[in-house]
Amino acid sequence: MDSTVIRQRIEAALPGAEVEVRDLNGTGDHFEARVVSAVFEGKSMVDQHQAVYAPLQDVLATGEAFVSVETGIVTASGADIAAGSVAAIIAGASPDVRPEQDPVS
Repeated sequence: MDSTVIRQRIEAALPGAEVEVRDLNGTGDHFEARVVSAVFEGKSMVDQHQAVYAPLQDVLATGEAFVSVETGIVTASGADIAAGSVAAIIAGASPDVRPEQDPVS
């Protein structure tokens, strides 16, 4: 599996989304997807992640690849990243990116 294919599938399912996908270990089977979209506004984190995983179901079902997802919502001040991979948020955060509260805490 290639990160470009994963990115293209997510972009096709969520038009207008900002999608970044990286291969975590260079072996083509463990990826991290960061997806920011206005479509996520008002949706739970579970619903956001389901929308990202939906176009990847065939790959995930076979075990061909593992994809960790981090989602965010586009706001007037920039992108708000949902709670998820905190290390990725800290490493890649810009001043206008803030984590949302985890709804289960």
